[in-house]
Amino acid sequence: MIYIVILKTLLIALMLFNQEPVTVETENVTEVAEETNMTYVGNFSCTAYTWTGNPCANGNYPVDGYSVACNSLDFGTHIYIEGIGERVVEDRGPSSMPSAWLDIYMDSYDACVQWGVQDRAVYIIE
Repeated sequence: MIYIVILKTLLIALMLFNQEPVTVETENVTEVAEETNMTYVGNFSCTAYTWTGNPCANGNYPVDGYSVACNSLDFGTHIYIEGIGERVVEDRGPSSMPSAWLDIYMDSYDACVQWGVQDRAVYIIE
């Protein structure tokens, strides 16, 4: 388990070092938040992780397009990530993971590397 944490920390450091700016077309999230019942939580740094063979911290296995790891939000919290869509907090990251950090589950290592590290506005869906 410690090897996975060390490997993930190294991967995050490499992604941060090699990160290039990414332009993403997004809808006007402020308007969406006003029309729905969402509360802005903040701007989060978002990384990605993939299959390890282990279940999430809540006991479920991670699902692409659904699961995220976050240490500062409760399990089962439905969130909206700007430009990504709705996800559910099902996992935790390493204890060194900052509170404004999300780790998004993706179905492949290549997708994770392509994602890199991106800053995104995050909302809790009430």
